[in-house]
Amino acid sequence: MLVEHSRAREGATAASTVKVGIVGAGYVAAHHLRAVRDLPFTRVVAIADPDAEKAQTLAKKFDIPNVYKTLGEMAGDRPDVVHILTPPAMHAALAIQALEMGAHVFVEKPMADTVEECDRMVAAARRANRVLSVNHSARFDPVVLQAIELAKSGAIGDVQAVHFIRSSDYPAYAGGPLPA
Repeated sequence: MLVEHSRAREGATAASTVKVGIVGAGYVAAHHLRAVRDLPFTRVVAIADPDAEKAQTLAKKFDIPNVYKTLGEMAGDRPDVVHILTPPAMHAALAIQALEMGAHVFVEKPMADTVEECDRMVAAARRANRVLSVNHSARFDPVVLQAIELAKSGAIGDVQAVHFIRSSDYPAYAGGPLPA
């Protein structure tokens, strides 16, 4: 599988380039942009965020050609996949809109605020015949993979519970009301 994936990347052409749209220019966007930039078969075609200054800053840093305030304005760029990197309360509406635009969707966790919103997102993906994926960044982390292998091999006995602690350099809380 990995060999096939590597060969596919090596053979990528302009016609097979995956066009990526980014919605949300907050903290996590730079992580997604670095990851996408490292994939030779992708190209970020646009970023959208109501905060034009944040979006422009990321566009300049990552050489993104188009900056918009809304996902709807991005439709003309025809992204193949849209990364939804906004607060969770916005995930469902934006994911459904991107799916209806014909894009696959990669949404940050949590998928949405309610089960009903998740169900609507899944239904929209089925109607559009597109992939809806929820980010889980640690799944292929080498430490996580090693732990899985140790557990599968029986080397650590019967696993009763797992606690995964991860830290990042998050920006300091700016104050004001906390998000929902």
